[in-house]
Amino acid sequence: MTISEENLRMAMGLGFDETQAKQLWRSFHYFDSDSSGAIEAGEFGNVLRLFGVDCTDAQLRDIMAEIDISSDGVISFQEFCIAARKHHKDKAERQAELRAAFEHFNEDGSGRLSREQLALALTSFGAEPLSEAELETIFQMGDRDGSGDLSIDEFVHCLTMDLDELVASKV
Repeated sequence: MTISEENLRMAMGLGFDETQAKQLWRSFHYFDSDSSGAIEAGEFGNVLRLFGVDCTDAQLRDIMAEIDISSDGVISFQEFCIAARKHHKDKAERQAELRAAFEHFNEDGSGRLSREQLALALTSFGAEPLSEAELETIFQMGDRDGSGDLSIDEFVHCLTMDLDELVASKV
């Protein structure tokens, strides 16, 4: 489905360029599985579960309420774009934090993090300890050069992937 001129102008008015607006439109339609033009709580929950995000019904309602500015129970494309804009701002701040964390955990100064160093870094952020399979999944997504460890750019990229990148990695 192609983005309408109206939706393209709206997204660009929020600060996205044309390419980003079209990517948002594709992501929006990935969530909107029934093509109703709005994302319902069930659709949103299904996509979150697809990416391994388990949340209670109450947590899902809270997330929906935060994004659903009009309080009509669904997420419109405009609301989706507003949430994405906030996410992009938060993502830039998160990337800076991750770069600082990488330097902290890169104790040997090699410019690379081993699996063990990554596991330590993630648990220091409050994550549950990872299984070997989970650690392997992160490395498969992040270790783009196949070196068996993560550079600072791979580390930051892996931990701040966009929806389109996650979708592509799951296919």
